[in-house]
Parts: sequence; C-alpha cells; structure tokens
Amino acid sequence: MLIDAHGYDFAERALAANNADAPACLQVNTLKTTTDALATALRADGIETQPHPWLPDALLCRGGNLAAARAFADGWFYVQDAAAHCAALVGYLDVQPGDYVLDLCAAPGGKSFAAAVQMRDQGCMISCDIHENKWKRIRAGAERLGLSCISTRTMDARRPDADLVGTMDIVLADVPCSGLGVIRKKPEIRFKDPAALSQLPAIQRDILTGLAPCVKPGGVLVINSSIIDRKAVRDDITVVYCDANGIAESVGNPKGANVAILGALMEKAPVVSNEILGEAIRIELGEKKAKFLEGNMKALEAGEAAARG
Repeated sequence: MLIDAHGYDFAERALAANNADAPACLQVNTLKTTTDALATALRADGIETQPHPWLPDALLCRGGNLAAARAFADGWFYVQDAAAHCAALVGYLDVQPGDYVLDLCAAPGGKSFAAAVQMRDQGCMISCDIHENKWKRIRAGAERLGLSCISTRTMDARRPDADLVGTMDIVLADVPCSGLGVIRKKPEIRFKDPAALSQLPAIQRDILTGLAPCVKPGGVLVINSSIIDRKAVRDDITVVYCDANGIAESVGNPKGANVAILGALMEKAPVVSNEILGEAIRIELGEKKAKFLEGNMKALEAGEAAARG
C-alpha cells in the first residue's frame, strides 16, 4: 500500500526511518530554567544535546542516562516527541493563566505538562486516565516538575464526571489509536492484534460524545466527520464538521487529514496566522519532504473553507 501510494523510493525511506533509533526530545521546563542552561547541565553529566531544528525550548539527544541526570531530578525537563508537543501547542494555543483545562486520556502526561507550563502554573489543569497506575505517573511527573496546578483523577473519557460538564475553557483528547506513528520508539506495535485496532473508531466516537458536554458555552468543537458520524448535541457552542479525510484525498495528500482539522480550527479560533502555520509546516517537512508542502497547504486551506461553510 505504501509503495502504491507514494512510490518505491519513498516507501524505502519511510521503512528505514521506522527501523532507525529515534533521538529523545526534551521539552524545557521554562518555569525553572532555560534551554542553554539545561544543555550545559546535561553536558556536565556527559549527555550531549543539540537544539531542536524548529521547536523552541526543546533539545534532541541520543544516548546517556537521562533519568540519572541532576537536571531530571530537579524538574528541568520532560521527554516528549516533537509531534506530540505540537499537538499540545495547537490545542493550547490560547490557554491563559487561570484557565480551566481538561486533558482526557492524559497518560503519560506530556500534554498536561505543556499546558501547565504555558499557564505559568496558574489555573486548573485536570489530567485524567482510566487506569490508576497511569495517572499516578502523571502526578509524580507534575511533582518533579513543580507543577502544582495539575490534579489527577481516574475517569473513563467516555463518561466524564458530572462536575466537569460545561466548565472547561479547553478540552484535549489524545484518544486511543494504532500508535503506528511512533513505531520507531515502540517496535512492538507491529504485533498489535488487528481485531483490537478495529474497535478503536467506536471508542473514539464514544469519547467525543463524552467530552463535548465539558466545553464551556461559547467554545469551539471541531469534529472529523470522516470517521465520526455523530452530531454534537449542543446549541451553545460552535461545532465544525470537517471531512478531513475526504479533503486530504481530494487535494492529493492522503496524510493531510490532521492539517485540514488544524485549518478548520484556526478558521474559528484564529490565534495564529496562515503565514506562521505555513512556515511551521515548511520547516517540519524540511528539504527532503519539500514536495509535500503544496499538498499540506492545500489541505490547510480546504479545512478553513470547510469551517466557513
């Protein structure tokens, strides 16, 4: 399928990348330190780093025992892939100190940490997971990082607690998925049971049904109508139904569904300009993938158009 869609050369590079060791991406806790100071501290512990090529306040490193570093114990950083951090940045673009933020399916906690840092540790960040052992890890991470605004609870995202209904400024749900995007870090994903994967769309739909009531009146909810066929039962929020998968196919960019969703969100909540988004996409693709820039920009613009109706 990969060869049919993108050609042999691309498929070969993609498979080689999936089999290569991925560097660790360290997000700097800017409430405690700076990127330069963190790099210096890690170097003192024998860990060499380099600035991330496009993500601010982030370092890349290969090798070394990060958990044994003094900077780790002092809460100067947490480990989170750039792509996951970008999802948090998009979801939390307009988060402000004092906001109420809900992170569903929150483990291992990176997106909650990103929001708390952006909120300057002021406000209410509720991190939830269905498994108690997972939110205990989030709590331990928050304590290490010195993030007191984070609280945790055991909760099924399909059935949020009653006290959350209509109270959240921002709701982020990194719903259960196949995990194929992180196959380099978790090669065991190759052996996942296909039957279990086939159940994921139904779980994702149920989570949408559960989270929609948590958004404050006047908020914005963007739904990928390609895979979620349910309507949000709210007349006090702006709901955008974006056929993101269809848009991606129509512009010749099968992987552009997320970019289309981003375009729809920015149309209704324009916290950054198209120019900034376009530059971020260009830098992310780099020279080797520059040929995909046009397709991604088309997906972004089509998502915006869908939101305009």
